[in-house]
Amino acid sequence: MCRLCYGNTRIKSMHIVHHIIPVEEDVKKEFIYNPKNLISLCQSCHLQTHVEYEKRKMEKENLQEYLRELVEQGVGEG
Repeated sequence: MCRLCYGNTRIKSMHIVHHIIPVEEDVKKEFIYNPKNLISLCQSCHLQTHVEYEKRKMEKENLQEYLRELVEQGVGEG
């Protein structure tokens, strides 16, 4: 399921595994397959996440931190 939708009390199928730290920014390739850097998202949340990433660096870092928190919580945990 999409972790962002689930975090907003909606249930929606996931379509994409999103890299919180984008592959192109992971120059040492440390995080590509790290489960803490991967989050399941639906298509609309994935597109919106990239829109937010493109805005300003601080907003991107805040969003990345929020996504990491969702990964740490796990599915079904508050």
